[in-house]
Amino acid sequence: MVEDTVDVRAHFIPGGNLMNGLSPYLYLGAAWKPAKWLDLELDLGVDFTNAEPLISLKPSIKVDDFWAWAELDVQFPSYSGYWFVQLQYKLHDVVHIGVEGEGWGNWAKPTSWSNGAGPNVLLRFAQYFGVDLALHLREGSADGGGRTWGFDPFVRVHLFF
Repeated sequence: MVEDTVDVRAHFIPGGNLMNGLSPYLYLGAAWKPAKWLDLELDLGVDFTNAEPLISLKPSIKVDDFWAWAELDVQFPSYSGYWFVQLQYKLHDVVHIGVEGEGWGNWAKPTSWSNGAGPNVLLRFAQYFGVDLALHLREGSADGGGRTWGFDPFVRVHLFF
């Protein structure tokens, strides 16, 4: 903690947990807490596979047992992008339920995006470990043109330090 309202953060997403050949990412940044319920994080990062820098904005809110956060990324010079939004309600210390949405594509090519959304269950075990289960209805680009729809299940494992 640099001050009571500012702290330094780091996030690493290893490529090994991304089964579709997606790149590992490293984010380094700072977060500012202008209000008890609001957290604003700005990160600089790198996509290791494409050797591109990126900028990421991650706002979050927490009010009692309700919490939400979002992420918006832009890579340069390709303009590849990513967005994520999550809304959660804490039923118990271990179980959180909610909905989420996620998309990736290129900001310069609107038809390149794959976007999905759906319900989730987050399991939090102690302070340092969590598992997310989600099922998205996903829209994406078809090889022959046009758009496709399908279900996309997710399992994410988190280590919190």
